[in-house]
Amino acid sequence: MRHVVVLTGEGGMPDVAASFTGAQVSDYVSLLSGADTAPGIAVRFSDLAFLLYTSGTTGPSKAIMFTHAYALLYGIDQAENYGIYEDDVVHVCLPLFHANGLLSHCYGALVVGGRVALSRRFSASNFWREVRESGATVLSLLGSMANIMWSLPPSELDRQHQVRQATIAPVPSARTEFEERFGLRIISTYGLTDYGLGAIYNLDAPASKLGSAGRPRKGMQLRVVDENDMPLSPGEVGEIVMRSDYPWNTALGYYKMPEATLATRRNFWFHTGDRGRFDEDGYLFLRTARRMRYAGEVRTSRPSKSSKPSSAMKRWPTLRCSRSRRRSVRTRWRPQWCAVRAPASARPTSSSTASATWPTSWCRATSASWTTCRAARPTRSRNTPCRTRRAPRSIPIGTARRPASCCAGKRFPGHPIN
Repeated sequence: MRHVVVLTGEGGMPDVAASFTGAQVSDYVSLLSGADTAPGIAVRFSDLAFLLYTSGTTGPSKAIMFTHAYALLYGIDQAENYGIYEDDVVHVCLPLFHANGLLSHCYGALVVGGRVALSRRFSASNFWREVRESGATVLSLLGSMANIMWSLPPSELDRQHQVRQATIAPVPSARTEFEERFGLRIISTYGLTDYGLGAIYNLDAPASKLGSAGRPRKGMQLRVVDENDMPLSPGEVGEIVMRSDYPWNTALGYYKMPEATLATRRNFWFHTGDRGRFDEDGYLFLRTARRMRYAGEVRTSRPSKSSKPSSAMKRWPTLRCSRSRRRSVRTRWRPQWCAVRAPASARPTSSSTASATWPTSWCRATSASWTTCRAARPTRSRNTPCRTRRAPRSIPIGTARRPASCCAGKRFPGHPIN
């Protein structure tokens, strides 16, 4: 780390120098008073511009490499496909460390000379007030945000704005009613930060296709393939793969992870891990996926084969679920964790052995000190026993309908959050 820029609040510049040893720490305001001259550094279009990170749910978080060319092409693609113009005001309440907020809408507005109304955070109670005050004509939302807005009591102010269209992904279930209530049109998209933008549903698409991810974008090829990478016919469900017709129009790959980059690009196609189908008109419909989206990020719904806890579980074939407390972890649409522990006869006697190989409690997938098994989906209530996926082979943890002896959310003595 060489340079850290801090966005200060009313309290002034915080003392963060100790946290970034050897780095230059600057106040954001001081940058605004700097010179307008070019820094005098030669930059090529193919040079690395910045890194965007994956969520890290499938293992260690991976940094994705974006070139200067791709960053600009991303914004140009959005402006052309979404219909963003010079007189538009794009309201953005998403974080700028994700491609959606930074590239799709900030860059999409800037490349055409439009304006961006940047909000610090999403607030359902203040959302429409911010939109009216900014004069926004284009919105950027996640499906979960749209569902929150839809759940609020209807108001006469719902249609008092200048918004023409809202980008929402995934599209809310009450999509037609949402458009009528708020007086706008929904457009949507399909893509991955790992590679690029694949499909687009814009205002030119027929209303009967609302709910689909749209059709392939200009310059991007999409296929639905089987387990052998052979293309499937319309209506058949398989894995979605994509590739670009243009150079420098996708991410370069994962930073310092060439093996992971090559693994996703076999047979000259990027493998998304998502499942879907094409209809007869060429519109893409997503199906229950091996990966899922949460908070705008692509995450996996099956355990990581490379994580250390999973490896530890395979070395303990006698693991069983705890018999007490069948209460599940209360969470909203995120993977669940189920507690497992070894019989007393199998427990190690030394703390050094325990920290390396023994699963003492439920924990995060990035810690080798704990071991976990993941539930297939969140439970509906606090007191409903959750369900598990098939555990790693040779470990009899549970079945599709978890037996009464199983639990999730169990806390053991010595657990750090007890």
